[in-house]
Amino acid sequence: MKKLSFLLLFLILSIASWGQTSTESDSYALDQFIEKCTDVPVLRQINGGTVFKITYEPEELWDNSMRGAFEYACKIWEEQLPNSLPINICAKIGNIRGTDNMKLLSRVQSTTYDINNYETVLSSRMKYVLLAEYNSGFNATYLNTVTDVDFFNKPDVVITYNKSMLNDFSYSLDNTPTNKYDFVTVVLRDIARGLGFSFNMTANSQKKILEDTNRPLTYYEDIVRQAIGGNNLSEAYTNATQGSLTLSVNHYKNTLHLYAPTTWQNGMSLNYLIPEQSRNFTELLSYNFGKGSVIRNIVDSYNNIFYDFQGWQTYNLVTGPSSTSVSSDGSSNNIITYKGDIILEDNTLIQNNISKKKNIVQWTPSKYQKKANSNAFDLQSYLFPYNYMYPDKSGTAGSWLISLLKKDGTWDSVYSQYSGPYNIPLKTKMDDWNISPNFEQYQRTCDGYIRCRITWYKEVYDNLYHRPYYIIQNHYYVLDYLPQKVEMRYLAPIQTFFTLAKPTINNGSVLNNDYTQDITISIKNLEGVNRIVVEQLEEGNDLPIKYEVKDFKKGYFIANVDKELQTKFVVYSYNNNGSSKSDTLIVQPLVPYDFTVNFSNENILINSNLQKKLIPINYNIYSVSPFSLINVKRGVLNHHNSTIKISDLNNGSYILDINSGNKRKSVKFVK
Repeated sequence: MKKLSFLLLFLILSIASWGQTSTESDSYALDQFIEKCTDVPVLRQINGGTVFKITYEPEELWDNSMRGAFEYACKIWEEQLPNSLPINICAKIGNIRGTDNMKLLSRVQSTTYDINNYETVLSSRMKYVLLAEYNSGFNATYLNTVTDVDFFNKPDVVITYNKSMLNDFSYSLDNTPTNKYDFVTVVLRDIARGLGFSFNMTANSQKKILEDTNRPLTYYEDIVRQAIGGNNLSEAYTNATQGSLTLSVNHYKNTLHLYAPTTWQNGMSLNYLIPEQSRNFTELLSYNFGKGSVIRNIVDSYNNIFYDFQGWQTYNLVTGPSSTSVSSDGSSNNIITYKGDIILEDNTLIQNNISKKKNIVQWTPSKYQKKANSNAFDLQSYLFPYNYMYPDKSGTAGSWLISLLKKDGTWDSVYSQYSGPYNIPLKTKMDDWNISPNFEQYQRTCDGYIRCRITWYKEVYDNLYHRPYYIIQNHYYVLDYLPQKVEMRYLAPIQTFFTLAKPTINNGSVLNNDYTQDITISIKNLEGVNRIVVEQLEEGNDLPIKYEVKDFKKGYFIANVDKELQTKFVVYSYNNNGSSKSDTLIVQPLVPYDFTVNFSNENILINSNLQKKLIPINYNIYSVSPFSLINVKRGVLNHHNSTIKISDLNNGSYILDINSGNKRKSVKFVK
């Protein structure tokens, strides 16, 4: 019986582990200079409250310049995506190898689940559908697939950057083309691939056959495979090497043109797009990408792109007198000014001469079936903090809610106002809001605004279905606020695998000598900051020196420090609303303190390796007897008097114990 139970448990665990898989694709670039330059537009649509939760591996190799560029790219994508649960990205640095003469920049893995052995579904798609159906008041598609909270904690996308290529990237937030690969653009491309825009099938160019896979395809791969067609693998190869391959979905209303060179190139063929000037998404995933290609404007119709090509779709559920929509639009032009007033009535925002209509979402209580097992994972409770009305618990007939998006993807309600059955207009000013003093918890746009949502809801009763439901008007704004706190990071050169800059002064000579050395401090959280001032305080000084960094958008600044002294740094960031002060970064002395001990019959000479810093030297001399140690001499030395006289000691055995700074040495000697 025990053997049978063990066998059943093994089978269950095997099936569960088999359900989660992953797809993998390599990200290549051309080894040539291809100058392109587009920047993030000032006016752009913001589709919802999606956030990326990022982890870095190994932690110690990710400089803040690299992190800042990576997170800047994430912010650009977050604004464009339809409203989803948080998507987890693990960014790695590792050794990866490519093929042919292409430059392999990174490798992208997407977590997938094989559903009923006929389709491979990306976990990022599942997260969109889960939230969309939850906000519709229904869940059916993946209800039985998500059985524990681990699903929400695992990486949805893993991106590994080629360690050997790190010096070939530019990590600047500026969009000026250089003779390097723009890291922000590379990350934007990798995220697109991680969200499903990759075709993970290969071909044999010598035999001229497509090597079909024996696994279920993702939603996008299936669209590509159907476009290839062919009665056999040879015919499929011919169709896939015609120069381009057109993907047509939604009754030909949405098309993409894949790069399909006449000779198959693994990693390139059918994995990139032929660019179209009118479509920024095709420019981003263009096959013609190299050094000097800076693509930051990715604004496009992503609701349609993800619905049509990635299956970010839900059942057309009826929850009231009409069908449900689950997302509403927003714009970076809908700015709530710092310390400003808001008046909202008749579905129109009166603010800075901006007038925008709001979408209507009808929402009923969720139709999840309660599990009989009380220990089972409660998916509804997990999703509750992400719904349109959370965290309002007033239970009133109608309310206005103003919420700020947090970095964990939930919303912080900072203001609520009763609207009642007669739709009392929203009238408020920012001074009345309960904004946390820890405003670093709020998620920012790629130009530094805090992401904001205004919701109006009202409970009504549906006589046809004999149930209550909510009418929800929901829209997204951006809040002009104080600048972000800049984060600093110092990595000693021996710890890094890439070089941010070679410290130089104006005449080109390195500012290093016997006493000082230039060091590079990497910085991030620069979006929306228009000025930074560094405060640098050296050990032993009462007052710091201050200096402004003009070109801080490159993600670092260079500081000249005394090698022997501890140095503290504080960065003040500024925008039009005020300033923020960073946490203090402490850089320990670059020269490790040490000393040597030299003996003679008359004296003991102690020499420190420091030339400027005076560290007291405490010493004790003990006489060694068969039964005890007796202290016969003690004192404190400094650089001006580093000699211990021992001419007055009797002949015998002694122990010298020295304690100075963080160093301690004990030496036995005989006189």
